[in-house]
Amino acid sequence: MKVNYELIANGTKNEKMAEMEKFFSDLLKLNSEEQVETFKDLLVKLAKDTDDLKYREFCKTSLEVFLSLKNVNLQNLMAIRLEAQFELPEEDRVVDSVNLLKAIEEMPQKDFLIGLIKSIEK
Repeated sequence: MKVNYELIANGTKNEKMAEMEKFFSDLLKLNSEEQVETFKDLLVKLAKDTDDLKYREFCKTSLEVFLSLKNVNLQNLMAIRLEAQFELPEEDRVVDSVNLLKAIEEMPQKDFLIGLIKSIEK
């Protein structure tokens, strides 16, 4: 699966959203193992190539797109994202978890997102 990491990290808001929509659409066509690997690759690349502010922007943009998806099981998609996070090297996992939580806290749908994560952790 081809991912434009540069656009996701440094594009305009609209470019980032369009690339994340494409990413999720393509991701859902893969088998479960490939989904986790692909998401993990994205997270590793962004953790290495961006600062915390850009990484948090990526998290917020990806969550906005995630929430806008129609006919998608959001619990399954969030589970893929969390499994990818779990498989990250320790340093990247910390970057991702801290920035993801900060991004969620800044979103109006934070209660829904936190509930979704808690439903997966059970």
